[in-house]
Amino acid sequence: MRSTVWAIAAAPAPPVIEFDPAGNVVQAWGAIHAPEKPQPGSDPYNRGPAKEVLVGKQVSGPYPDGLWPISEHGIYLDYKNNVWVTSQTNPSQVLKFTRDGKFLKQFGEGKEAASSMDTKNFAGPTQIYVDPKTNEAYISDGYRNRRIIVLDADTGAFKRMWGAYGKPPQDPQQKDAFGSDRSKDNFSVTHCIMSANDDLLYVCDRANSRVQVFKKDGTYVNEVFIGDVEHPGAKTHLGTAWSVGFSPDKDQRFMYVADGTNKKIWILNRKDLKVLGSFGSGGRQGGQFQTIHVLGVDSKGNIYAGETLSGNRVQRFLFTGLRPAK
Repeated sequence: MRSTVWAIAAAPAPPVIEFDPAGNVVQAWGAIHAPEKPQPGSDPYNRGPAKEVLVGKQVSGPYPDGLWPISEHGIYLDYKNNVWVTSQTNPSQVLKFTRDGKFLKQFGEGKEAASSMDTKNFAGPTQIYVDPKTNEAYISDGYRNRRIIVLDADTGAFKRMWGAYGKPPQDPQQKDAFGSDRSKDNFSVTHCIMSANDDLLYVCDRANSRVQVFKKDGTYVNEVFIGDVEHPGAKTHLGTAWSVGFSPDKDQRFMYVADGTNKKIWILNRKDLKVLGSFGSGGRQGGQFQTIHVLGVDSKGNIYAGETLSGNRVQRFLFTGLRPAK
């Protein structure tokens, strides 16, 4: 499989773009769209059903009516070369396509989940991981729901789900993306999920500023708090655990954590979750971040960091080898 970078973009670009490692566009597809102009007094967090309109010249499709969401959030290339896209906006859904953009399946019934215990619908899904051993899709369903949900990656049949510390998911659903109703006992903006080579799952509990580790049956293993504040109180503090990635060595010795609030990438020893260092700072220059949203690591150890809000770019950081700490 060739090494490429997949990104979510906004109009006037197609929403799905594949780049080569040098930043050249390989392909782009999906419905080019923009949200319908909000009505005065509407909910800024899109808890009510939203609408989208096509804009500009379409480069692919057509796609089924109502298929494309207002706000794509996560993208994932599975072991079968299928591309998964999550929609965080009501009505939430998870979409699966071929690598060249042919629509395969919609997960979710096209309506918002009423609670975190709903086994057929989502409420703010963020990221996906598909296990090649079991063909199960693990979905962090976390902007309004508070859980990890596991489905059959082909049929969508429900398998299992869990919340913080491996306990059953707990409602009420979240009020907003800030985690203003955050609780240590619940997930608060479940923002990513990633599997390591030893089959441990790493879940970003963003607003609680922590990464929790689980076995694939949902058994809780460990957690680490990221950054200077374990439980930030300010509503404008979005939390520190946004995305994770691992070094490409067999043991995946290092874990990288994207911190969109403190505008840096943390480096941890994956085995004991001890923080080893960090890089990055706030700003618009190369090597700085506005709001780092997601990261990925290629087979050579290079790190790709995608920014959101006012950042709107992908940066590549070249791995140059290990050196003694100063």
